Parts: sequence; C-alpha cells; structure tokens
Amino acid sequence: MFGHVWVSGHPSSTVLCQCGDPGQAVWFMSWVPWSLSHGHDPLFTTRLLAGQGGANLLESTSYLLPSFALAPITWLFGSTVSFNVAETLGPVLSGWAMYAAAGRLTRRWVARAAAAVGYGFSPFVIGFVEYGHINFSWLWFPPLLFLACHELFVGERSSLGVGALMGLSVVLEFFTGTEPLLMTVLVGAFAVLCAIAIAPRRAWERRRRLLAGFGVGAGVSTALLAYPLWYLTHGPRRVVGQPWPFVSILGNTIGSVVHPGPIHSSAQFIRLIGYFGPIGPDGAFLGWWLLGFLAASLPLFVVLRRHVAWPIALSGIVAWLCSLGPVRLPSLSSAWWLPWSHVLRWPLLQEITPGRFSFLVAASAMLLLALALDCWAEVLTRWIAVARATSARRAGTARTVSSAFMVAIALFVGLPTATTYSFPLTMHSDGVPPWFTTTARHLAPGTEVLTYPYASSDVPDAMYWQAMDGLRFSLVGGRALIPGADGRHSVHVDPLGGTVAVLMDSSFGNGTPPPPTAAQVRELRASLHRWKVDVAVVAAAGRSPTWALAWFAEALGQLPVMQHGAAVFWIRDEGPRPVVLPPGDVDRCDGLPAAARALVAARRCLAPDFGNAR
Repeated sequence: MFGHVWVSGHPSSTVLCQCGDPGQAVWFMSWVPWSLSHGHDPLFTTRLLAGQGGANLLESTSYLLPSFALAPITWLFGSTVSFNVAETLGPVLSGWAMYAAAGRLTRRWVARAAAAVGYGFSPFVIGFVEYGHINFSWLWFPPLLFLACHELFVGERSSLGVGALMGLSVVLEFFTGTEPLLMTVLVGAFAVLCAIAIAPRRAWERRRRLLAGFGVGAGVSTALLAYPLWYLTHGPRRVVGQPWPFVSILGNTIGSVVHPGPIHSSAQFIRLIGYFGPIGPDGAFLGWWLLGFLAASLPLFVVLRRHVAWPIALSGIVAWLCSLGPVRLPSLSSAWWLPWSHVLRWPLLQEITPGRFSFLVAASAMLLLALALDCWAEVLTRWIAVARATSARRAGTARTVSSAFMVAIALFVGLPTATTYSFPLTMHSDGVPPWFTTTARHLAPGTEVLTYPYASSDVPDAMYWQAMDGLRFSLVGGRALIPGADGRHSVHVDPLGGTVAVLMDSSFGNGTPPPPTAAQVRELRASLHRWKVDVAVVAAAGRSPTWALAWFAEALGQLPVMQHGAAVFWIRDEGPRPVVLPPGDVDRCDGLPAAARALVAARRCLAPDFGNAR
C-alpha cells in the first residue's frame, strides 16, 4: 500500500497530498508534540486562526491520541513521517484488534487471520486511509470493546479489572475520534441488550459481574473524560448543531453493501478531499460472496449452539440500517422505518454522518466470518474422524484438511474484494514553497503570517507548510471546525463573509477573479489591522496569485519584497523594508487603474518576475 512512501519515496517528503484532509492531518500530527514542548493547552490552539479567535480542537477531528503516541517520531523526524507511520499502522492496529477479538470465537488461527485481514483491510478502512482520516483508520476500539463485553458475559477474569480497561479504552478512543466512539457505544449497547434477551438466565446469574464491570467502565471513563466532555460541549469556540450541511442525511444506498461502485477511477470530489489516485470499492461494500457464506452458515450456528452469533448479527443489521441514513432515495422523503430518522434532533447524534456506521457492519461481518469458519472446520473434522478409523495420524490429517478448507473459503470471500483495490497508493512529493523552508524558519516565534492561498477548508496547504516549519509562526486562517458568522453554528453551515470570503474564493478554483472593489480593498486593510498580521505572503500557487498580489499592494500601499519565489509584505515585523507607495500610485502604475486592471498592473509593474496564475 505505501510502497511509494517507504520504498520509492521518502517518508519525510512524500505524502498523500499537501492539500485537502491529508494536509490538515499532518498539521494535527505536529500539534500535540508542539503544545507539550511549549506548555500550551493541547485542546485549544491559536497557532491556527491567529487573530481570529483560535480553534477548539475537540470540535475538529484532531487525532490527539495518535499525535501524542507518535510524538517521539515527530520530534525526531517531523510530522510528515509521523503521519505516514500513523497511516501505515491504521490497518495493522485495526486488524490486530480484530485478531484478538476473534480469539474469543475460535482457536483456529486461519479463521482469526481471515477476520483480521478482512477488517483491517476492509473497504471502509482503506477508503479512509486514502483520505488521511486517522480517526476512521485506527479502528481498534470496536473489537476490543467486544472482547471486554464477551469477557464479562462468559469469562472469569476480574470484572473490576475488565471494567477499568474498558473505561480506559473509551478514554483513548475519545482522543482518537469522538464520532466512531459514539457510534460504537450506541451499537455496542444494543448488542449487550440482545445478549441479555437471548440468554436471560446466564445474564441473571452474572448480574453482579455485569453491573460491576459496566459500572466501573462507566465510572472510569466519566471521571477521566469529565473535563474534556465539558470542553467539547461548553468550551470556547463551541459549535452547535451539524458541522457540515446535510451531514446527518449522508447515508449509504441499500445496494452499496453488495455493489463496489466505480472502482479504479478517480472522481473530482475525491481529489478535493485529497487523494488523486484510483479509488477502491465503496466503504460499505462486503460482497455477495461473504454475505452468501455467512447466510449458509446460519444453520450451523443453530446446530452447534453458537448463541454468540445472534447478538453479533443483530447489531450488524442495526448498524447497516443506521448507515442508510434517515431518508429514502431517490425522492429524499423521510423514511420512518429507518432508525436514523428518529434521532436527528438528539444532541450530538445529529453531528454523526450515518453512512460511517459501515465500519461496525464490517466488524460484525468479520466476527461472524471467524465463527463460521470455525463451525465449518469443526463439522469437517468430525465428519473425517467418523468416516475413517480414528488415529493420531488421521486426526492430524483431519486438522490439515479443515485448515486448507478454511484457507480456501477465506480466499473465496476475500479475493473478489482485494481485486478492487489499486495499490500502491498514489503519493505526492511536491515540496514546500522555498520561502517557508528558508525565511519562515527565522521568524520570531509567534509571528502572525497570512498566506495566499488562504488556509481554509478548500485549500489547507498552508497548514502543511506551517507544520513543516515546526509551527514556528502563527497562521491566519486554517481548516478547523469553528463558529460561523452568527458565532454559534458551524462556519460550514453559516459561512463567514468579508475578507475571509474573498480570500477563500480567490484561492480556490480556476480563472482570474473579478477585479477587487474599493470596498474589498478597504475591508482587507481593516482585517489585516484587526487580525494583527505581521507578514503577508503571496505564494505562486492557488487560483490567481498575481491578482492577490495587486489586491494586497492596493490595500497596504506598498510594494512586496520578492523572496525565494514569494511576494512578501512585511507589515509589522522586523523584516526587509518594503517600498511604500504614495496613495494612488498603484492606480497610476503603467497607466492602468488597479480597480479595473489589477492583474495586468501586478504582472507588468509590481512584480514582473512573479509566477502567473495557475
């Protein structure tokens, strides 16, 4: 998967993309090590959105635990290396957890390995690896939660110890991804209720053990998460409601579980997220082969009295129904029979993207796969033992035949999915604009830098550049979930206007924006003062850098200093002295009014060597 990083590339400069979600994720990997070494609150940052209020990082998918766990790698080799390590570890950690959980259902390593590979390299995990979403590729929590619950129901280990470890795992998952945590707890609670309903006598006999275990787990997680939960729900820069428009209705189609979708292709939407290579199957995909084998194994679960299969299967079905969202396609009318249509108004639940319940469907399917392989191997072993005169040699033969059968079935259900992937993953080694690898590294700590292209959800590249400089300077703008224009709802639901809107629009897309109006020039001048910007850097990137250069020059009344391929406006810092223009000089530059011909003026007069729009 990562051959272009570890074999043909270099882990410190090769990455999925500096843009989109991977660029943001590299910044998050650098944040916790920096905040710890500088004595800053890891839950809140002003290194992003400097002068604009900062960001509550629990609101965003900030990967605080992975960033903390890989801090030594970040300190030694940089955040790009730690991000690549985190990406490479995602399927491994997820698969390892499933291997451990499947050990509760079978002692046969082939069955456990099939479940581990099927889960760790599931379409869901691989799809989110491609996007750089560590919170949905480090999916070790669902299998370990199953392991703890199974131990409380049928094991003999101390219920207090199991409960404490369960509570600790909840805390660790909270700092990895709050959305998968909430989804797992919801489906896990349903599975526990199913287990109690299916085996009420066993549950009653173990009531004290269950109450003690779940009680300690809830107590440990509540005690350790009391302050973070308050910070998430009532802390500074808290966002109310949905983080993105329509996020609560983004469900899967009914057929996505058996149809892989447009594989081996690359859509424009995927490139906006940050992956430029051909994609694999839809994240909800399981395939007819796997589902058919599980359906054929249902009678064996009954005959062999594997009652544990039913809570797993029922919770998987509920997770699949939740993944469909709250509406019925194609009319988008509300479907009352879909579970998610009844929770849209509940606090926190409305922030969940229902299609992402698919990882719990995959977890249930892989646990059932391990159990089914074990059942078929047991039946086959019994049949061979009965058909032949039992001996030590023939018993060994029976085990060999049953193992070969399990391998054959695992390949049968897994290879059709494996062929839909396109490995190795596509990577980039674009490098960082030279100004950020030279001049920026000598700025006074905390210098506020405004970049063009503007750091936002559309173009977060500057976050990557800042991370490569070890967060030495503070970045105006950034990609994080913050309140919008009304100060309450998400900026993606209620966008900011003014200078931010112009910066975002002029940074993203193609073509040259319309000439800036006099009002936009005044607004930029006021914003630079309000944000206390020290340096404005126009890099030869984004939608139209020469347009931005003319706009900044008009607002500041000064020419930029050309440094290492960037046009730099030193506003407050002790940098090179800029050439200050008398009012109106930009208008007279080359005899062209800047209000109407800003782009031409910038190219011919302000900075003739500056790169053209890209």
